[in-house]
Amino acid sequence: MSTKDMIMEGGSWSSHWYKCPDGHPYFIGNCGGATTTAKCFECGEAVGGSGHTLLGSNRQARGVILAETKKDLKNDRKAARPNQ
Repeated sequence: MSTKDMIMEGGSWSSHWYKCPDGHPYFIGNCGGATTTAKCFECGEAVGGSGHTLLGSNRQARGVILAETKKDLKNDRKAARPNQ
C-alpha cells in the first residue's frame, strides 16, 4: 500500500506516522499510541508496540507525509499537463 493510499485510508495526522526498522511508513489511528504489534505491509518487520510504547526498532516518521504529498502533487501536475 502506498503512503498516499494510507493517507486516504488512515488519515494525515503527522504525529501518528511511524517507520518500521526498514524505513517503511505506517500509521497508528485513534490517539496515535502503539497498543499492539503487527507486521509491516512491505517487509514483514514488526511494527507498533504496546502500552503506548513504540517498539525500540521503530521510529516516528517526521516529514514523511509532507514529502510524499509534495511528490504526489508534483506528479499529478505533470500528468495533468503532459505537453509541458
